[in-house]
Amino acid sequence: MKAYWYKVNYGYLLVVALLGLAMRSVFAGFNIPLSYSHMLHTHSHIAFLGWIYGTLFLLIDHHFLKPFNRPKSIALQFYVSQALMVLMLVAFLAQGYGLYSILFSSLFQLMNYWFVFSVLRALKKHPHPGALSVRFLKAALWMLFLSTFGPWAVGAVKALGFGDTHWYQLSIYYYLHFQYNGWIITGVLALFFAYVEKHYRYRADEYGLKSYRWFVWAIVPGYFLSLLGMFPVLLVYLIAGISALMQLAALYFLYRLIRAHKLGRLTHKQKPVQLLAFMVTVGFVLKTILQLFSLIPALADIGFNSRGVVIAFLHLIMLGIITPYLIAHLTKLNIMQWQGSLSMVGLMSYFIGFVLTEFLLGTQFTGWWGVQFTEGVATATLFLALGVVLAAFAFSSKKKITACASEGAGPVKDNQWFKNYN
Repeated sequence: MKAYWYKVNYGYLLVVALLGLAMRSVFAGFNIPLSYSHMLHTHSHIAFLGWIYGTLFLLIDHHFLKPFNRPKSIALQFYVSQALMVLMLVAFLAQGYGLYSILFSSLFQLMNYWFVFSVLRALKKHPHPGALSVRFLKAALWMLFLSTFGPWAVGAVKALGFGDTHWYQLSIYYYLHFQYNGWIITGVLALFFAYVEKHYRYRADEYGLKSYRWFVWAIVPGYFLSLLGMFPVLLVYLIAGISALMQLAALYFLYRLIRAHKLGRLTHKQKPVQLLAFMVTVGFVLKTILQLFSLIPALADIGFNSRGVVIAFLHLIMLGIITPYLIAHLTKLNIMQWQGSLSMVGLMSYFIGFVLTEFLLGTQFTGWWGVQFTEGVATATLFLALGVVLAAFAFSSKKKITACASEGAGPVKDNQWFKNYN
């Protein structure tokens, strides 16, 4: 795939950021000539299926699909998914959930099946199926497959007249969980290990395998963490608690792996990557701790009944872990290069806006802020959106730098990767 498509996918992040700002502006009293509910549906769909799905698609193609195993249809799949993404964007803005938006999103789900099984079939030809990156990617693809049942369930529940019941919420939470805790985070870990396997000669070791097992084993029972607010019974708490502890163990072994192999070198002499890595690290730790805290009934009640806390948690994952990681990965591949001052100002603005919005949304339930809350969140979101806009200038640099120019291991030519794995 041409590097141009990374810019297109980043364009979806721009749309997501501007829609987020527009929605916050509505609460602050500004007159926005768009339906709030339509903007909300567009915002969420473009975030998941445009920016994140599209970028993961391109990076999976870059790292895992080579001439000898690349599906012939992979380019067509990407182009069709992009066309559907644009149609969904227009349809959701124009009508919210309606005939055309449901049609296009349903077709996109069918595209997911094509993508999942095409890549799984391609991975059978991978010369090193035991590589940790391949294991994580296979798990991620199966989680993407499982997540698709969420939207089908939502449609069935609404059609049967249960839209105002727990069944509707269960379907939504199912989709979200298997998207961000399943497909997306596991996919990000696959990309991380693909990079260090290539540039640092990393091979699956005890720490890596333990981290992989605990991460993957925790995904399915992790769904019960989303149910604590609706079903506060012992069995749900028990399964949710086991999953939270599994995720803590996975994070611990990942930390031991990074320390053992001195992978802190990944950020050496690259200040943008250092900041992004800091966000990802703190985000992962906070996510894990918050999931453990949600096992305390009083805190679970706050978390599930405060809209601000729910949004803050989703933003922690999407804006504090996934987006910084993807931008850092694009930086390591020199697709994004932070040569100009505008892009660096944008990165700092994004960081400041993210921290402020998380703090304000996460403490909304306290009532500390009063009427100033909406203006405060709108201002913080302005920093966030401005950061996304200015960071786009990182795509404009013409300077070419070797992907590992600042790293001790040195680069490995792409066409030698599979040969050099062992």
